[in-house]
Amino acid sequence: MALLAFVAAILLPGLHIYRVLGDVIHRYAALFLKTNIERCRKTILSVILLMFVVLLFGVPLYLTRYYLAGLDVAGVCGSGEFRLVAWLQLVFAVLVVVAVLWGRWPRKWLDVTRPNYHRVPFFFFALLLLAMVLLSGHPFGEPVIREAYNLPYVNVYLIAVLILSLPLLAVRELADEMFPEFRRRDYVPRHLKRSPEESGDSFVRQLGGRLATVELFSGAPTLPELSAPRILYALLINPMRYPLHLLLPPALLILIAPYDLVQLFWSVGLLLSYAVVYTGGITMRWDRILFVMTRFFFEGLPLLLSVVVIGLGVARLLDIHYVASILDVAPFGAVTFIIIMLYAAFWLYNIWLNHSLQHHLFLLLKEAADTQPRSDDGSEDTGYSINNYYCTIGATTTDKHIDVLARHRDLQKHGASAFAVVGDIRSGEGMLTSVYQVWSPVDLFKKLAGDDDSSEATQPNPVLIEGFRSLRRRIRLYRGLMNLFAVGMLVLAFMTTGWLGGAYDDANLRVDDTPPPPAISYDLVEALAARGNPQSGGQPGPAIIVAASGGGTRAALYTQAVLRGLKRIGALDDVVLVSGVSGGGVALAYLAAHYPALAREDAKGEEWARFGSHMADPFIQDVLEGVLEPRLYWRTRTGVLLAESFQRRLGSGADNDKVAESPIGFVLNTTIVGHPWQDTELTRNLFDDAGDNAIDELPREEVPPYTVHQGGRLILTNLADVGMFPSSKSPLADDIHFPVTPLQDNKQIQLMQAGALNANFPPVFFNAPIDVHSKNGARRYYVTDGGATDNRGVVTALYILRDAVEKLTQAGRKVPPIYLVVAEASADTYDYGGDTGLDAAFGGAKKMLANGLIQELQSQIKGKINTEDADTATLETFYMNMPMVLRTRGGLGTHWLMPGHVRVSNPYTVEKTGPQHKLSKKQYLCLLDELFLSGSIDPMDQRSGECNAAIKEVEQEFPDVIRWICRDPVPGKVPDPRTCINPGGQALNWRALQAKYPTQVADATGTVSSHQKQHR
Repeated sequence: MALLAFVAAILLPGLHIYRVLGDVIHRYAALFLKTNIERCRKTILSVILLMFVVLLFGVPLYLTRYYLAGLDVAGVCGSGEFRLVAWLQLVFAVLVVVAVLWGRWPRKWLDVTRPNYHRVPFFFFALLLLAMVLLSGHPFGEPVIREAYNLPYVNVYLIAVLILSLPLLAVRELADEMFPEFRRRDYVPRHLKRSPEESGDSFVRQLGGRLATVELFSGAPTLPELSAPRILYALLINPMRYPLHLLLPPALLILIAPYDLVQLFWSVGLLLSYAVVYTGGITMRWDRILFVMTRFFFEGLPLLLSVVVIGLGVARLLDIHYVASILDVAPFGAVTFIIIMLYAAFWLYNIWLNHSLQHHLFLLLKEAADTQPRSDDGSEDTGYSINNYYCTIGATTTDKHIDVLARHRDLQKHGASAFAVVGDIRSGEGMLTSVYQVWSPVDLFKKLAGDDDSSEATQPNPVLIEGFRSLRRRIRLYRGLMNLFAVGMLVLAFMTTGWLGGAYDDANLRVDDTPPPPAISYDLVEALAARGNPQSGGQPGPAIIVAASGGGTRAALYTQAVLRGLKRIGALDDVVLVSGVSGGGVALAYLAAHYPALAREDAKGEEWARFGSHMADPFIQDVLEGVLEPRLYWRTRTGVLLAESFQRRLGSGADNDKVAESPIGFVLNTTIVGHPWQDTELTRNLFDDAGDNAIDELPREEVPPYTVHQGGRLILTNLADVGMFPSSKSPLADDIHFPVTPLQDNKQIQLMQAGALNANFPPVFFNAPIDVHSKNGARRYYVTDGGATDNRGVVTALYILRDAVEKLTQAGRKVPPIYLVVAEASADTYDYGGDTGLDAAFGGAKKMLANGLIQELQSQIKGKINTEDADTATLETFYMNMPMVLRTRGGLGTHWLMPGHVRVSNPYTVEKTGPQHKLSKKQYLCLLDELFLSGSIDPMDQRSGECNAAIKEVEQEFPDVIRWICRDPVPGKVPDPRTCINPGGQALNWRALQAKYPTQVADATGTVSSHQKQHR
């Protein structure tokens, strides 16, 4: 069904391309048969034609193959149930193609002399467009259709095109107001209206006379003389005359470039555009290339879009964060297709806009031709043959360099905005071949008027000159007003959506602040006490706390590898608390949602393989492909798309897929960017007692958020006790504390919804609103990615642990050995960039402050452990730093898209130079898994078959990569990542954690030792 609809949709442009190709081949054949053309030129023309055919068919086929290669064919193609909607949409698509072909077919009733001629095609188009919008929605569509459903839906683009067509309703009225006076046979510019003897003939009559005498062909092309001044002008001056023409092609290329090939695409694009601009500076004829670029990209609405495209391209080249981070993660075509379709919409607008203008100007030319002697058969050189589509003109004089016959020349419409003069040339064999030259409306009338840009008083035909200049002003005014109308309509429509109008957005999450009952909350104190006082009377079992850092897909994959490693050594069951940020938090949400299956199955099983595979899913592609949904331009934030993508791809599908249902202590961290006035002493003092303007009497939609606690934490958790965070009452001053706002789940927060909120990274996602309802009303918070405060999730975990240990020691209960495992996969950099302090202000400073807070909290926790428990109770931290080679100077970037290849380089060179290696996606994923194999078991027994092959490829093709991971400088030797000796690296910390478990902790089938059973 989809294939048939696709064939129907491309039928019309396919037929047009066939006509264009046929015309090109016909012209080529006519030129090739000329015997007076040298062989060299024929060869060049043949090569150009061959390249044209290859590009015409090869590029679309290659792009189609590139796109289809990334599709999950099993999820796209296949048999399904009968759907009436799909058949109706197919029939409609075919009818649209047939109707457009029928509408374009010449018919006698489409008479250009009729007043409404230029309105018939437009209304025909508008009706089709409106029908398409209605068909995509009701009554044939689903009540609520999302882009992810793979069904047609009313998207913003269709609505925008429909809005864009509204100003065109005024095209005829505006054109009728501006241009008909020029067609009056007695029209003379007002300030030249003197006596008939002084003013001479009217504008129309003089224009008609010029049609018979002005040569509109410029002559056969000649090769220019390549003098030094001409070449220097083309090399130096012409690029300065056309800066936008120079920058647009590389900007378009850079938008589709992979993030590791940005510089290459920019360089190639700039070289090609410079060659085009240089060529245009050699001769006036070659300057037509730049003229065509101007018509398509630098006039009217396309000019605005071109400026935006150039700005985006330059911003990505300069690595401006708010632009580069979005374009780097965008899948192929997601942004490019939007830009192409915007150009298409603006071109469509220009077509209808210029169609009416062309109609009036053509009527003016016909009126001018009517003032001259007429010859219906065109037998006389001075005669005119006029019909509804063209007028045949004859020039009485021709230049000796012009070899176009003077008779039977046609001046006719060309496209929707230009005119073309068509004539015949006679070859050496006596054959007649048609040739034509295209004129823009302004250039044509300037040529006919003979305006040399001097004062009309100094020229012999002031009426004609001033008439032309008045006409030119009207043309520019007409186009300017219509473009302003279009921009105004789009801006007005955009403002009504609420983005600029200040509408109160729907919340990404709604929760009650009622504490959940003990039966559905997790008691960390009791979980620690159970391990400190085993019922069997054995040794206290360890309690593991996992803190997972942010870093998008990179952090999610690395956290999954750490958790899988814990499963291999039998330590996953000892995990009592997880605290995550951004990408690491999403992996923890997946663990909580699928915990029974993951805990039950061996680490080599399908569930764990599925875990790793899902962490590499293209979530950002789902988001970018849904940005045209109308709801995002009304009251819905983009983070909802990410939450829906997580739910579709990562959710367990169970009804109990809630934070409260997590079998382990669960905390996801977000960053507060806006909070209600009740949260801080400052805003309470300012607004609590405001007399007639009391803030608590205002409607909720009118109460703005405040930023006193900006940078604080809002956590989503299933913990029973959340009173462990610092109080807002500070001994120093009001609000001098680290603000943490906990939201306990009362079976209202989905795990994947929480994961999306904690991964709501800017600038891709706007701040997410969260509504907290209580008996006193609703309070609204705005949050962003948790990594904006601390990208590791350690601070929150230590606050919680400090409170739990204090409660245990106060009750005289034993504290078990506690292992803090930190999966650190943050993007890291150490190369100085001279950024005027921006990196320190936005990244380095908060990390250093968090490091100091982490040290202080660890010291406090260790001090709270009772001395009698010192022989068993301890707090040890195992920092699982992701190897630098995989996350700096290349590696996998911070985004939600796993590329097909990852470039890595040596992180230990003093300068940021050296060789790079390109790892495949499978090799990169298997390398992560290789870091956390159990050292007591043969790696061949722990890997999957695919990873065995992938690791062998890395060892053979890229042994440097493993040496960089291990920091092993010995050439010719491939070290074992499990036994790396890199001081302070991941391998030593992983081996230290394994040492806490006996060497027989788990065998290849996942059986557990007696020592581990005692711990449980």
